[in-house]
Amino acid sequence: MTPVHPHDPDHSGRRAPPIERLCMAGLALAAASVLGLALRLDPDPRGLGTHEQLGLLPCGFHALTGLPCPSCGMTTAFALAVRGRLGPAFLAQPAGALLYAATALGGTACALAAAVGYPLLGQVHDRLPWRASVLAGLGVLVGSWGWTVWRHAVLGGP
Repeated sequence: MTPVHPHDPDHSGRRAPPIERLCMAGLALAAASVLGLALRLDPDPRGLGTHEQLGLLPCGFHALTGLPCPSCGMTTAFALAVRGRLGPAFLAQPAGALLYAATALGGTACALAAAVGYPLLGQVHDRLPWRASVLAGLGVLVGSWGWTVWRHAVLGGP
């Protein structure tokens, strides 16, 4: 068995070209920026509204209907998860907690791939079942919205 070389983990002999490494570094920087911003926000105890600390308006859907919109609680979930409070983050907005995990893991993977030259973007593009991934993401978003509406209606939360 041939040992895995850190710069050629799939034995293809291909390293990421400089532009791909730059893109991966940019994605890692974007993920770190999002996580850093989440760390600067105080999670709103209502479970939503944390985004208002960024100068954004309150959720219009929530203001009109009294029900949370599909993304209500996302910023709160990020602000909780970045502090290690994963349970409360998941309760605030399950899709937000999962998106936080994807951001943290994806950002780390991009940073490492950029550093060693691994062609991560090509690997993801070639191997990820895009249609199934999009459908699964939509299912998670709809399920999370159902959860936040139920939590609001039954538990009296926002």
